Amino acid sequence: MLFDVPIGKCLLNSLMVCGGASVLSCLVGFVLAYCVELLQIPGRKWFRLFICSFVLLPLYVQAIAWSAGFGNQGWLRWNQVTAASSNGYAVAACIWIHGCASLPISFCLLSIALGRAADRVYQMAMIEGPPISAFFHVILPRAIPWISCNFLLIFVLANSDMIITNLFQVPTLTEVLYQQVQFDRVTSVPVAIALGYSFLLAVFSGILLGRLRGFRWSQFSYARTESHALHGLGYRLVAWVVAVCLVVVFFVIPILSLVVKSGWQVTIVDAEIVRQWRMNATIQSFRAVQSFQQECVWSLLLSFYSLVVTIGLALWLIVLAQRSTMSAMVWGVMAFCLALPGPIINLLLQSILVNQTGVLGEIAERSLLAPILALQFRTVPFAFGLLWLSVVRFQSRYSDILAIDATAYFKHWRAFAKTLVLIAFVVFFISFANLETYLLVLPPGVTTLSLRMFELLHYGTQNKESVLALTLVIASSVIGFAILRLGDYLQR
Repeated sequence: MLFDVPIGKCLLNSLMVCGGASVLSCLVGFVLAYCVELLQIPGRKWFRLFICSFVLLPLYVQAIAWSAGFGNQGWLRWNQVTAASSNGYAVAACIWIHGCASLPISFCLLSIALGRAADRVYQMAMIEGPPISAFFHVILPRAIPWISCNFLLIFVLANSDMIITNLFQVPTLTEVLYQQVQFDRVTSVPVAIALGYSFLLAVFSGILLGRLRGFRWSQFSYARTESHALHGLGYRLVAWVVAVCLVVVFFVIPILSLVVKSGWQVTIVDAEIVRQWRMNATIQSFRAVQSFQQECVWSLLLSFYSLVVTIGLALWLIVLAQRSTMSAMVWGVMAFCLALPGPIINLLLQSILVNQTGVLGEIAERSLLAPILALQFRTVPFAFGLLWLSVVRFQSRYSDILAIDATAYFKHWRAFAKTLVLIAFVVFFISFANLETYLLVLPPGVTTLSLRMFELLHYGTQNKESVLALTLVIASSVIGFAILRLGDYLQR
């Protein structure tokens, strides 16, 4: 058990996993964004759509995909059992999977950063000097704030999760907290450190983001330049090769691993182990996916109820954030909720709801109230952030109308309706994919798809799990593509 690991080792492992995943994600995401947005390589639109469509892919699907290709029955046989015997190997596996899972987010944020940096100043720098000088003197200084925010976001997301660290038995602070809460061995030091870390992040975010209330959307807008004309053909060809290689390594290989694993069979013929792929096994695996029907229903119900509550809370918080005295406080609370590790959320809900006797305990045992409340710690910050950006954009575009007619908000309700549809997609899939926030507060008899996949991961990836993960990849990609199209429509 990991609940009694020394706190110093936990902090070191947390720093290595979260910091390593953030560095990997930021570095690869920056290279891809630079190739697509600045060098504007051939097929850049399809690169952008393909990468961004994986933003909503659940973390456990990434774990299943890499385990399918390199797991116990894969061609390299890289699994959690082997990793458990080597702490360095296990930490590297956690860094890799977390970095791959957060890469689409990094690409999206850094693409925005580089796109806004490529203005007329960048054009003049490209004309007057070599590309390397324009990069270091114009692009990089403007992108550093975005890179820092992206690094912080990936660090927070990796620190809040315990699915991968539990799979590879890496004693990070969050993993130790999870096992302490699970086995009722909670100690004060890990809890205090986790709360202090979340509080410091909340204070920093509240001070920084609360001041952006008066920021006009025009300061974010930019006119996309034809920057590919500023670079030679050689630059663009090299960038295209680099982008293709990165996409193959971080996106295509795990998907192909799921396809191969769906029909992968290991048999013994004449005392020899024979590994081969068969179409019949893939068809049987697709039929076996029906066994997850009940888990899928629970996940859909939980996601829908969580969506309804999240929209209501986000709208209420937006009203509060419009007051100058409350803006920084609201942003601080949102940052605190997002940074709070999942085991702390479970412990909080156990103490105030699940472990109570009487009416509260009865409600927690017979309803989805506890997991719905737990999910709000993850969904409300994202919903609030998207809605806040929409309000800022609306205020900057219609500031003159708002000064004359305060009811302009209601007259242009369609602008907010479109944003709410976008938020609904995002919140629904976050609720569907999340697990660490409600893992220990699920009522008896309720097993979501995330929980079932988390349990099966510990026994290695089998054929039907690969098919289910492949189905989720397709569904996430289709929904992600729809969100991108909706986002383009909202910009009009």
